[in-house]
Amino acid sequence: MVRSLLVIGVLVAVVVLAVPRPQGRIEQPVDVAAATEQARALDFDVREPAVPEGWRPNVATFEPDPVEGLPTWSVGYLVPEESYAGVRVTRGATPAWVDGMTGRGRPPEDGPAEREVAGATWQVLVSDQGARRRSLVLVAGQQTTVVTGTAEDADLDALAEAVAPAAPA
Repeated sequence: MVRSLLVIGVLVAVVVLAVPRPQGRIEQPVDVAAATEQARALDFDVREPAVPEGWRPNVATFEPDPVEGLPTWSVGYLVPEESYAGVRVTRGATPAWVDGMTGRGRPPEDGPAEREVAGATWQVLVSDQGARRRSLVLVAGQQTTVVTGTAEDADLDALAEAVAPAAPA
């Protein structure tokens, strides 16, 4: 029985050593433009964000969200400091949707509850779930935009500016 186990152990070792394994992170391509076009096809007021150099997209989808099932355009970026900044847009957002997208964000106790970005007043929310996450929420008509992440406020403002809905003509 011991000899059988040794033979099996040698065979397993040969297989493990013979199978190549990739080194480092495997990053799948993310098509922000395709997700944006899908949302536009359903008349969502979204545009592909022009983000600062060095930001890497890590998610881009247009699909029902897992919280309420509302069609949601989601785009997320890893910023150079290895933090995250993302945007979510839907129509007819419910309080549960906003809670889910902001990590149950609440107005800050030690700062302003609103901030002007791109000519609009965004609600500021903070969440202590996981890493401290901050969110900006803008309701324009039926459409709700949430910019959220662990990135610095300046990075969140830059993303909010890049995705702010067009002003009515």
